[in-house]
Amino acid sequence: MASSSVNEEEGTRLSENILKFSRDSVQFGFLRLGKYCNASDSYSFTNATCNVRCIKDEIDGVALVRNFDDVFSRGVEVLKKLKSGDGTALKQHDKNAVKILNTFLNEKELHEKSLKKVLDWNQRDGESSSPNSSREIEMTVALAEHLLGQLSPGQLYVIDSSFKSNGKCSCGEDHCKSSPKYGSNGIGHEEVWHGSVDIILGSNEGITPESSLSSTVELVVTTEDEDEYESDEAQYTTPIKKIKDDTQLEDSDVSPDGRMKQTAIRAVNQSVAETIVFAMIQEACYPNFQNHLIPNIVIDSQSGHFRILMYDAKDDVFLCSVLVPIFNGSRLHMTSVIILWMVLHYRIFCSGIQDDPNKLRQVKCQFKEKVAEKWEIYSRLLKFCVSRFPPVKKDSDFFPTNEMLYFGYKF
Repeated sequence: MASSSVNEEEGTRLSENILKFSRDSVQFGFLRLGKYCNASDSYSFTNATCNVRCIKDEIDGVALVRNFDDVFSRGVEVLKKLKSGDGTALKQHDKNAVKILNTFLNEKELHEKSLKKVLDWNQRDGESSSPNSSREIEMTVALAEHLLGQLSPGQLYVIDSSFKSNGKCSCGEDHCKSSPKYGSNGIGHEEVWHGSVDIILGSNEGITPESSLSSTVELVVTTEDEDEYESDEAQYTTPIKKIKDDTQLEDSDVSPDGRMKQTAIRAVNQSVAETIVFAMIQEACYPNFQNHLIPNIVIDSQSGHFRILMYDAKDDVFLCSVLVPIFNGSRLHMTSVIILWMVLHYRIFCSGIQDDPNKLRQVKCQFKEKVAEKWEIYSRLLKFCVSRFPPVKKDSDFFPTNEMLYFGYKF
């Protein structure tokens, strides 16, 4: 990486952009798993059931929320120092992060051009999109190359190998010299939730001795065929599906009795399961983190929005942000760029949920209670960077076979 000092010109440019940064409308809600959660059984992420509900005040029935500044107060302090011209007082890993943001801002117009070109293709051709189609591959590579990978610590990322096609970004711009990194992004365990995430992004230089991959991204797009279920034994990668805000559902997403269609529900369940499993892996690998809120960035390329999911495996707290726009007209939304930058650098910018244990009990996700006897697997045996999970034979949900009854023990 180039020198990480923050010079006067860079500080001025960052300050101008920080003045545009309004986080007031970015809120997190707390989620709790429901009684139909299937985390204790062998299911791929695409067939996970979480049955999540937003936690509300018991008296007034209003959602309990936490704003972005409280969750990322450490990052907000860094922004304040930059705004006041006190960038020289930053720690080295803060300076490294600021350098990454500044480099991106200097090249922002080029990245905007590439992103808009590829995402506009998807929005025009959205009706014909299908999981792992060439369009979804192109979008995943473009987002990694021109946004998320550019803002991530050390600019490290790995795209799941299921998306590997021609290997290059399809924007076709002269400035794009992409060389996407592909690998096996399978996480979990075959006896519980498992599968692959679309993109895994890098950890922070200066925080750990080795470079590690420590945040995830899921790209979601609408699919038309809701009745094609792939078996858990054959499904080892994460299909791309669309998540819509349940306050802004279109008529086509609501069944006659008013419930969300199965496609949207499955996409929500998949994202929640991925977030929890990845956070459990990070907590097991790095138990000495100052806080254990681990992010998963869920991107809806069709609507041009993203949502931040975060799970704290130590305190069992699950956060879900409002939908945040990626673009403002034809330009990248400055607030969103800085939010993504801070979330991707959560190891140094996230402050966690700083509340006493009694208060935290009100917002528990209740994951440990749902997995019961499988807690040992989640806390100690989860796998990382897996290319394929072995099939697990399940007890049938149908009537017992003749063989089972003929050779059973008399009771």
